[in-house]
Amino acid sequence: MNAQILHAPRTRSIRIEWITYACIAVFGSFFYGASLAATSDLAGSGSYAAIALAVSAGAGWIIFGLCCLVFLRPPLVPFIHACLVTMACGEAVLAVGALLNFAGLTNTVIFNSIWVAISNVTMLGILTSQFSKIGIRAPITIALWMVVLNGIGLLVFAFFYPDIFPR
Repeated sequence: MNAQILHAPRTRSIRIEWITYACIAVFGSFFYGASLAATSDLAGSGSYAAIALAVSAGAGWIIFGLCCLVFLRPPLVPFIHACLVTMACGEAVLAVGALLNFAGLTNTVIFNSIWVAISNVTMLGILTSQFSKIGIRAPITIALWMVVLNGIGLLVFAFFYPDIFPR
């Protein structure tokens, strides 16, 4: 992403772009979540898995965003834009994994854990780059990402699927 895209003006086109990114994020989470039900290691229907993933990702992003806004006070428009672009890119990675799940080429929690990690690292790299352009240093981005976004997301997902986490 270049600085020109990051600092997009407040126009009708940016609102349409943001709605598009948000739809990619929400529906992408549902799509990947539904594909988890196609794997033999996860119990539940496709709709249950879809809801579990979408709710856990959504909760993580909302709490992450609020923490960033309260503690870092970034400029709002570039901050929102960076987050939405990051989510959409992560969902693009997950879409490939979802297609592999639906095709029956995967059937393990291990594969999907690795695939989610790849998406996560991709998103973290994109967000770190974007945030650096608005003055948020990489160590802070990484710490908030790992503790807040991933932590909340994991806790909420564990609520839906407590049996896949070791005790």
